[in-house]
Amino acid sequence: MKAEAIWEQCAPASKSRLVFECPAAQGVRPVLPVLVLRGAKPGPLLLTIAGQHGRELHGPAGIARVFDETDPATLSGTVVFLPTVNPAGIRMHRQDYPFEDARYRRGVKACWNMNRTWGLNKKSYSGVIASAVAANFIDAADAVLDLHGWYSVSTAWGRAVDRELILAFGQRINVLRPSDCPTMDGMLEGYAEKLNKPFLIVELAPQNTLVPERVRQCRIGLVNVMRHLGMLPGVLELPAEQLVFSMKGRETLLESDCEGICEPLVEAGEWVEKDQLLARVWSLDSFEVIKEFRAPHAGAISNILAFFWGEDVPCSAVVHPGSPVVLVRGEAEIVRREAGSCKRGG
Repeated sequence: MKAEAIWEQCAPASKSRLVFECPAAQGVRPVLPVLVLRGAKPGPLLLTIAGQHGRELHGPAGIARVFDETDPATLSGTVVFLPTVNPAGIRMHRQDYPFEDARYRRGVKACWNMNRTWGLNKKSYSGVIASAVAANFIDAADAVLDLHGWYSVSTAWGRAVDRELILAFGQRINVLRPSDCPTMDGMLEGYAEKLNKPFLIVELAPQNTLVPERVRQCRIGLVNVMRHLGMLPGVLELPAEQLVFSMKGRETLLESDCEGICEPLVEAGEWVEKDQLLARVWSLDSFEVIKEFRAPHAGAISNILAFFWGEDVPCSAVVHPGSPVVLVRGEAEIVRREAGSCKRGG
């Protein structure tokens, strides 16, 4: 007989702080905090995961806010939050446990990235967490939300068939993955897709710190998703304009061919037009402009001077030949709340 799910221990119209213990691996027995909002009425089971990577903190903070502020008596269904599925990584200020070096050191082959272990039954620390969470939470969920946070621009993405769920979170930049574009092995996104579960991944920049506006966006996004799924009453709080890109769409990376201080003239997420000045490089010898970067086509700035991982290789505005400088994402559909949608870019 199947064991009772952890959220089924909670009374209707209640909020509970519980723990879930995973098997031991690599000298650690992970214990995960579990926050449960059990609604007063029947409804979907929404699973929200955060903290797969130890320096991505806006998801855990947004979860804490929503858990504290939501009245379960107004909720239909159950929301299960796993705010820190990589507790050791968070405590170590590292993306991965026991180390993240493989992300940026070519000589290190071992990969400890939790988001490459889902469905693969790996016996590492990350692997046993992924296997235990999949069997006890994801397999039972009606929808899954995965919160991350990289250095560049905040983005929501997922399968094209989950378009409305993705837009419901309320990010300005959204990326849809066509059915013929597979995920990497071991990603939670791919595991959820095999089960045909509605799935959304959100990147909330930057890492290592908490920006009040990003925590606010996370809180609003979580509430929006619950409203979209019919779990909470109310109208979705959405921006006036959202950009929708295809994951197979045009992207252009501009790299430096010289050395100097690179001054960005646009911000991540900003829409730019063809030939618009994006950045310039100042010589460290003469302090004259020796290089200009212009937009190769219209699009949104997906990344500017924020390409590197690891605390011993921090992002820097000092560039050298071969340094990536700007990534421009091409044609977008623009969804306007009052005026419908249109195409923009090229």
